[in-house]
Amino acid sequence: KQLFPTGRRFPFFTAISVVSVALGVALLIVVLGVMGGFGYQIREMITDTEGEIQVKARGLISDYRSVVKQVEAVPGVAGATPYAAGMLMVQYQNKPAFPQMRGLDLGSLNRVVSLGRFVRLGSLNDLDDDAVILSGGLADALGVRLGATVEIYTPLMLARKDGEVILPRTARVVGILEIGHQQLDSSTLYCTLRLAQDLDGLGRDVHGINVRTQ
Repeated sequence: KQLFPTGRRFPFFTAISVVSVALGVALLIVVLGVMGGFGYQIREMITDTEGEIQVKARGLISDYRSVVKQVEAVPGVAGATPYAAGMLMVQYQNKPAFPQMRGLDLGSLNRVVSLGRFVRLGSLNDLDDDAVILSGGLADALGVRLGATVEIYTPLMLARKDGEVILPRTARVVGILEIGHQQLDSSTLYCTLRLAQDLDGLGRDVHGINVRTQ
């Protein structure tokens, strides 16, 4: 009686009601599917570049090698690698940028993440203490090409002690990396852990440990 109040086969308002409900449900299903897939892709990008777990302390982690051994001894852990992070200023031909720095331990990196497969130009194997890899958006913003030399300025240059002057560090670009995540691709600089420790004044400490589970 509610669907066919006038006795006609397909009343106009009945058709509109059914179609409206169907479109609303279909839209909800599509939105949930798209957002679910988007969330899955974001999670995959993060785990492919950062691992699945991050171990941090209230401050810096000293003697990180022993901490890495303890973490890897936990059942279910496939690998662990230390990292250092911070903000820098990079300049190329008077063009400045302020990327996020990621210091990588090349000896243990492959046990946790497969970062090398995201390198579009160059190679992760060419990374050393005098070289950096830039994200694609950062390289485009600076106009940097493979093999170019950039200047790196650190916050330590602002904290002068006893008249000490810290000069900018030069590094050659040995790779351009694209992950597919807008934030990571827009402004990230990758370097060795030793270079990151020097630039950030960490000594032998690190900021955290990335962990991959089985």
